[in-house]
Amino acid sequence: MHISFDLDGTIIDSLDSVKNSFRIALEINQVETKKEILVGPPLDSLVSTHVGDNAHLRMLVRNSFIKEYDENFAITAHLYSGIECVLRSLVKNNNVISLVTNKRKVPTYKILKQLNLIDIFDIVICSDEYEYGSSKSERLLNIRVKDTENIYIGDTQADFIAAAKANYKFLGV
Repeated sequence: MHISFDLDGTIIDSLDSVKNSFRIALEINQVETKKEILVGPPLDSLVSTHVGDNAHLRMLVRNSFIKEYDENFAITAHLYSGIECVLRSLVKNNNVISLVTNKRKVPTYKILKQLNLIDIFDIVICSDEYEYGSSKSERLLNIRVKDTENIYIGDTQADFIAAAKANYKFLGV
């Protein structure tokens, strides 16, 4: 069996780390927003929602977020209770385990190393690894394991849609 996981909101609780990083990025660039900061959408979508059409300002906020998150906040995310045990049990039972996330590669690996999970996954696909596709559904489709059941575990409607498009069974958490 091939079991693929989302990262944020599924394996780790990164809500505060993402929100705090994004708030600081907005403050640094003097952007005021009354919209709720959502965790889960790709970074460019998040920035566009709060900044609007100004391409230069979007780039500044995006870069500020990346700097804050990568340097100060990524390692503050924590595992959900019991998830490490579940993951290690799946590995022990010879399942193929993958991670497909909208998070970039640098913070993803930083988090996996910090939480001692780097050895769990047979494959890790991040949003900035374009050779696997530009959308989560394309990335899932490109790592699909033939002749076995493919399952994607995530926490959002977007995860459900990506799984459906890639012909994966979906388990929502």
